[in-house]
Amino acid sequence: MNKACLANIIKRHLSEYRDQHPLSPQQASVCQSIIQCRTEDMGGFVQECLACGHQQESFRSCRNRHCPQCQQTKSQDWYDQQMAQILPVNYHHMVFTLPHELNGWAQLHPDELYHLLFRAAWETLKQFADGGRHLSGQLGVTFVLHTWGQALTQHIHLHGMIPAGALSADGKHWNTTDKDSELTKWRHFVRKTSASPMVDFCSQNSIFEVPNR
Repeated sequence: MNKACLANIIKRHLSEYRDQHPLSPQQASVCQSIIQCRTEDMGGFVQECLACGHQQESFRSCRNRHCPQCQQTKSQDWYDQQMAQILPVNYHHMVFTLPHELNGWAQLHPDELYHLLFRAAWETLKQFADGGRHLSGQLGVTFVLHTWGQALTQHIHLHGMIPAGALSADGKHWNTTDKDSELTKWRHFVRKTSASPMVDFCSQNSIFEVPNR
């Protein structure tokens, strides 16, 4: 019996799925990479023990970022690095979604547009912390970029994990938002924040003028 893994599931059901749900070229390429990962289709090499002569054949990985088989270690390493930076404070979760009208540009110029999305989201958050209106100090955030939604359709958005506070300018004090009054201000700010600031930001910064990262 075949091992229950994503590659075998896709290999078994992809044809039937595609009969009812057309895939984009990128989605089809990802599925093909996952199916072929660490198989003869990817090519391989033979390792031999110099002491006993035992040989072991290994196949190359697809190295596709969506593949759980060969990218699991990298994902775990990234997770461990983020957990090591977690502060002993509460966190807020906020999502910034790129307007779907810009999806076509993301296909043509992904690096530039994703760069603008990160910048726009960060500038929007800084409005909350700067100037002493809500928080007086340096805000922090960890952004995670998602380019697809749960329905496997293009849905570009950032998940932001934001510490509930800010570091004072002198680096000696932590200005928290844990109090009810501050949390109320935060929630009000979140409700007011929409795609509009990001649309304005992207429209004012031509993707042809933003340097590659």
